[in-house]
Amino acid sequence: MIFIAAGTRDGRELVCRLLEAGYEVTASVVSHYGKQLLEKYGHTDRLHINSTAMDKRDLIEYLGTNDIKAFVDATHPYASNVSENAMGACRSLNIPYIRYERESTPITYGKAYNVLNYEDAAKQAAELGHHIFLTTGSRNLEKFVTSPYLIDASIVVRVLPSSKVISMCESLGLSPGNIIAMQGPFSKELNIELYKKHGIFTETEVRARFEVQLENYGKMINIEALTMIDMARKFIAPAVSAYSADLADTAISKKELGVNANAEISALSRISDLAEVLGQKINLLEEAVIKAGEYEPVEAATFFHDSVIPKMNELRVVADELETLTCKEYWPFPSYGDLLSSVQS
Repeated sequence: MIFIAAGTRDGRELVCRLLEAGYEVTASVVSHYGKQLLEKYGHTDRLHINSTAMDKRDLIEYLGTNDIKAFVDATHPYASNVSENAMGACRSLNIPYIRYERESTPITYGKAYNVLNYEDAAKQAAELGHHIFLTTGSRNLEKFVTSPYLIDASIVVRVLPSSKVISMCESLGLSPGNIIAMQGPFSKELNIELYKKHGIFTETEVRARFEVQLENYGKMINIEALTMIDMARKFIAPAVSAYSADLADTAISKKELGVNANAEISALSRISDLAEVLGQKINLLEEAVIKAGEYEPVEAATFFHDSVIPKMNELRVVADELETLTCKEYWPFPSYGDLLSSVQS
């Protein structure tokens, strides 16, 4: 049986796919609403739902008793305590732990602020304005509503539409007009209307910020792509070529001595094929970057996402394989192992 901590929509989708593939699944959620969403998937003979919060000790008992073979952690990235307990329980029982995380969105907006905790977030929000729109969920709502920095602020919260959550909002002194009880995902158009209605931004301000974010996103990907091209063309390709030349010399010398050179010839053949592919991928990425420059910022951002990044990934795959085949003395960059060793020392 596979255990999934399914605290997100992605987690529920994983449950659904595993059930469709014929696996028996225990899905864990922490709310009645989450349980209702899971029950819609059916497969009641193979789906077991746990809606009771469990600490490390509880997890160890549950995983061991129910013969769990693997643990998939699809909780929200902020749920660090859940993940720590899960890793600890899996380590105790020698059960594989798999952490699922969706691809993060690059933060390129000039007015984005990084803070260490919710208390600092409340302080930062107070310094930026009077109207505060919270989408941080209900579990940490009290830290904002009771913050001394936000006593005079107008706080609007967007939370799940459950009676328990709404009652909690009301108990914290939030009026109905300041509570948006909705289940996501939310479209850009809906967000704009919500911001307008509650005095957060005007539509013009929202669209201006949106365009700035897309422009910054495009600039960031452009820099990364150009850097990748430069590294591959000026460092990786020459290093691979030099190693290939030495391999060829070694193979020739062995043959002249009548010694078997199949290992060198096989490695040389694979490296030469990959080196050719590397050159092709470099050129394709370069063409895509040049093409992106023909678009306006909004269209360019879409092109970077749909065309440039996939070509960057293709180039990275070839370079990664070449790294495994090229002698360490020739490779121009530290390996992952070298980086980890330097951090530990």
